[in-house]
Amino acid sequence: MARAAALSNGTASTRTLFQLQANRTWFENLAVRADGTLLATRMDVPEVWSLDPATGVGRLLYTFPNATALTGITEIAPDTYAVTAGDIIITTSGQPTPGTFAVWALDLQGSATPAARLIAAVPGAGFANGLTHFGPNADLVLIADAMYGLIWRLNVVSGASSVALQDATMVRSAESPYLAVNGVRSWGEYVYYTADGTKAVYRIPVDRNATATGPVELVAGGFSGDDFAIAADGTVYVATNTANEVLAISAAGDVSVLAGASASPAVAGCTSVQLSPDGRRLFVTTNGGLIKPVAGGEVPAKVVEVVL
Repeated sequence: MARAAALSNGTASTRTLFQLQANRTWFENLAVRADGTLLATRMDVPEVWSLDPATGVGRLLYTFPNATALTGITEIAPDTYAVTAGDIIITTSGQPTPGTFAVWALDLQGSATPAARLIAAVPGAGFANGLTHFGPNADLVLIADAMYGLIWRLNVVSGASSVALQDATMVRSAESPYLAVNGVRSWGEYVYYTADGTKAVYRIPVDRNATATGPVELVAGGFSGDDFAIAADGTVYVATNTANEVLAISAAGDVSVLAGASASPAVAGCTSVQLSPDGRRLFVTTNGGLIKPVAGGEVPAKVVEVVL
């Protein structure tokens, strides 16, 4: 089912919905609320921002304590989101401090003022990066550990954490000690993940406890992937960060460039993607090319809309 990427410049229509004002900023991940507004985490500071795609108005929603950065965000109950926080130094990449990561619940239900509570620390994590609610078991989230090359399970009720998945495909990148398994998503009976060290997207069948029930399967390879989204028809949309492209992988494993190009600022430093509620648009977070600036240099982090 897997094929190597046959890359060319993306042709999908893109537009910037919102952009921060300063360079060396970093939108890392995002979630889409039921009303269509977006929540975006920042990795340069421990903040969640809210953005209305209809108006392009963005605002700081919540600042988390006892951390310098946020990474993943995923909905775990109606309008309640798990958020990973920890200590990361932003230089030409993200350099994490192992043992500092924790998962919080951010409650946006029924109040103009968000409320946050600590779900649990994950002291064994080296770099808690990608985060997803595990569909078959509502009590679990899965956390991609980009330093140690494994995927944690965390029970959001009890706070207990343990290693769920680990495989040779999740090894660290030769270019960076902080980029092994990166993004993670739960879809059907599978857990999908991106792996920088082996430059591919994989999936693995799992049971209700997120334990593997079969071997790892290659979805597509030949590129480095960050966070990603999976559409109802099985299409996987992948942010490639330093490649400055958003890729589309069909259910048959065909890979194409949906948006961006290596020298284009359109989605430079794209870090994550999520689908709109109607499935017709893709929202993309970026770090503005902070790690690898495109021609013309780095720009402030932004959120981009891609029309499908």
